[in-house]
Amino acid sequence: MTINKLHRWWQRRGFGIESKTDFAFLHDVLREETPYYAYLEWQRDYPHATQEERSLSQLLFRISNHLQPSAVSIHGNADSLTTHAIKQGCRKTTVNTSSTPYFKLSCTDFSARLESGMIVEYAPSNEHPDSIAAIVLTHIDTSNAALWQRITAMPTITYDMRHTGIALLRKGRYPEHYHI
Repeated sequence: MTINKLHRWWQRRGFGIESKTDFAFLHDVLREETPYYAYLEWQRDYPHATQEERSLSQLLFRISNHLQPSAVSIHGNADSLTTHAIKQGCRKTTVNTSSTPYFKLSCTDFSARLESGMIVEYAPSNEHPDSIAAIVLTHIDTSNAALWQRITAMPTITYDMRHTGIALLRKGRYPEHYHI
């Protein structure tokens, strides 16, 4: 357990990431600590949200803001703060929600059953030819561990953040797996 913590401490600082785009995504999106304008509004408008829900919503907001997707699909248990955060991150995107445990990703032929939590799919924007698709999966350390293993087997760039996993689907990129 201690060796794993030391290994994650070294990697979460960005050591060992050679790709400039992967390093920028890590530091500008995943590890961004500057409070955005919307965070105070969310505390006021959603006072009953837990800290875990707020943290996940902030992460999804930053990813939406960075990727500017054309559509976002949320499968599983999505709360109103989550959908609000994604819409504020990219106002031109359309957000589709589904509470059924079975899903099919539109960017790939991947289909599976979600055990708990949620999976969020960011469809790439049609305006930018080099835009990327992203998948965010919660509970990757417990109930969705098998599903996360299937996603990491795809040719993706993954960021394992202990409880949440992010997979970026980029054409022509060698797969990389980062443990943050």
